[in-house]
Amino acid sequence: MLENLGLQQSYNLWQVGFYAEDPDEGEILFCLAQASHEKYIPSALESPGFSLSWDFCFQISDTTPVEILLDPNGLVNIEAYRIHTAEINKITETLSNVDSVLDQKADCTDIEIQAERVANLVSFATACLEADKILTQTASKLNLTRGADRYGNLDFYNQGIRCLKDGYIIVSAQVRCNSNFNDGDTITIRVYRNAVDSGYSQNRMSGNSYNVIHFSPLVIKVLAGDTIYLYADNGSGSRGTVSNTFTRMTVLHFCV
Repeated sequence: MLENLGLQQSYNLWQVGFYAEDPDEGEILFCLAQASHEKYIPSALESPGFSLSWDFCFQISDTTPVEILLDPNGLVNIEAYRIHTAEINKITETLSNVDSVLDQKADCTDIEIQAERVANLVSFATACLEADKILTQTASKLNLTRGADRYGNLDFYNQGIRCLKDGYIIVSAQVRCNSNFNDGDTITIRVYRNAVDSGYSQNRMSGNSYNVIHFSPLVIKVLAGDTIYLYADNGSGSRGTVSNTFTRMTVLHFCV
């Protein structure tokens, strides 16, 4: 192995000399290996850790000339190592850049989702402020009339609300209960989309009869042409009836 450890001046290597040890004469030049092309040997400052590695095979005989076979064993040197390391670092940096781009893309996607949510909220708030997209009326203005009792003491209104556009409706209501309801009795408001039960809101009596019951709003998805019906039900039908009119009903419609 040839190293440049401590080498102050670089040079071009053309020949390698081999010496034999004579017991009487000491070291004697045995042979010279001549290269067809020079090999540049850098100084230690220029290329720290530079080295070359060869295997030399000497065939010696009393009758034949001396032959030297040069077997370059990889030519391990710091230059090749640096090139290889630079390639690895380049690939690693590329992968890091890919990860960074993916992270940035994920962040951008999350920002877009959040922005879309905010935009939807703004659109909803804007729609709620536009009179032509909202129907806020009481039961009397909607001309809701009482139909026949079904399933016991059930009041319902068969004049439905016709939906002109796709979107959602928000229904909130108040009803007054009469007759002989007791504290804790459950009252139900049901919303039907066409003939399908699409949701209900319940509340309990607080105190005895003739109390106004407030119900949590219901959100129902609708399509243009749908008819919405609202029912008030005391559930069991064993005591009392629900008033034949809603004291208040509010229907908000907004487009999708």
